[in-house]
Amino acid sequence: MTTPSMFERVLVVVLGAGLLASAVASVELHHRTRQTFTAHEREADLMRRLSDDRSELLMKVHRASLPGNIAAGAAELGLKGATGANTVTMVQEEDGRIVWSEETLARLAAWNAEQAEKEKKAAEKAAERAKRQGAPR
Repeated sequence: MTTPSMFERVLVVVLGAGLLASAVASVELHHRTRQTFTAHEREADLMRRLSDDRSELLMKVHRASLPGNIAAGAAELGLKGATGANTVTMVQEEDGRIVWSEETLARLAAWNAEQAEKEKKAAEKAAERAKRQGAPR
């Protein structure tokens, strides 16, 4: 058997050190990969739970916005339910502005005319009363 030369011994040591370093790096890479996968699974689970919570909240909002629930809530607070007489309609124009609908504008004009008529009658009654009080008996 021949003894290895100094070059062969150094080469074996260097290659052995490289092999050891490669093995340590491989184990460390596997460990980091496993940690990343575990973190991804935790985040995916959190996303599923948040998505479920979002769906549940949306369902609650839709359920709460049903007309029957709104009317019941208003009745609990002692309020009247929404009707055509006490509701206004607004529309969004092409430029993005929100304005009264034509129907609502007509109802507002009629209400304003009615209020003006009431004020006119009240003023006439007040003038008539003042006239009666100012006249000698």
